[in-house]
Amino acid sequence: MSRLLPFDAILQQFSTDGHAPVGPGVDHTWGTIVTGTGQQVVHIVNVAAGAPGITIEAGLSNDAALGLERSSSQAISSDARVSIP
Repeated sequence: MSRLLPFDAILQQFSTDGHAPVGPGVDHTWGTIVTGTGQQVVHIVNVAAGAPGITIEAGLSNDAALGLERSSSQAISSDARVSIP
């Protein structure tokens, strides 16, 4: 009997395609995973605690407590370099 997996089940672990420093204390790694819905592109940004010049800011979707907005749109509107959903 075959077992059905959830669509978001990870079928293949993260495979790194590249890595580059972004700035002091900040690195960008990118690659792929395979899930039940197919291959997914993954971007990981690691920030060292206490890295100089780095600030973390919370944001609201469309400047409201309720709503939907892509994290990339929020980053653009706040002049951020990286957005974490």
